[in-house]
Amino acid sequence: MIRLAFLSDLHFGEGTLKAEEALLDDLLAADPSAVLVGGDLTRRARAREFAAAQRFLARLERPVLVVPGNHDIPRGDLWARFTSPRAAWAEAGLPVADGELVIGNWAILGLDTVRRIQRHLDWSAGGVSRAQLASLPARVAMVGERRRLVLCHHPLRHPAGLTGRQRPRRADTALEVLAQLGVEAVLSGHLHIAARIAGKPEQVLAPTALSPRTKGSHMGWLKLTLGDGPLGIEAHEATEEGWRVRTL
Repeated sequence: MIRLAFLSDLHFGEGTLKAEEALLDDLLAADPSAVLVGGDLTRRARAREFAAAQRFLARLERPVLVVPGNHDIPRGDLWARFTSPRAAWAEAGLPVADGELVIGNWAILGLDTVRRIQRHLDWSAGGVSRAQLASLPARVAMVGERRRLVLCHHPLRHPAGLTGRQRPRRADTALEVLAQLGVEAVLSGHLHIAARIAGKPEQVLAPTALSPRTKGSHMGWLKLTLGDGPLGIEAHEATEEGWRVRTL
């Protein structure tokens, strides 16, 4: 069995040191083989926020696959948003291109779904480009016969009843392509809730790891168990009494 930690929406720049230390302690106690981070490392894409995120990831002392979120590009500075949206990300030493993590009989493919502008008012919504869709068959071929997951910030499927949030551009096309390529699940954040949404591929949502702005759900992370059978998922949720673990 392989244990992975999946966390998202750390939002460095708005959380507390106490919450950060509690998260680190619980992650290390679970002893994952690697860590997946589904974006929104920062609140406002500032250099000091990226530096804080880098320090936290370094303390995990494990392989990390990370993708950006919509908070990881400038919001108020439109010139920077359009001309150099990932400058601070790159300066922090974080990968810009879609990456992969291969571990045992599993491969996790990173997919950067952050977009600078949308055709609607929800600029936080992401998208999958035609170039990314065209590159997926070759990327899957490179990992061979391994079982496949995709890591991206924006969920390609939303929970039933969710209103006021746009899905990523070309989400349906991406789901069709990923299903054809045998991808079993898409791991995402963005909505700050822990959930599994059935489908091919399945959609797995991680809660916010550190943002105190979340209402109606707990901060936390997901422990993924990868073996020969179905994907196992436990939600670790921070409560006033300590960490609560429940199976998703």
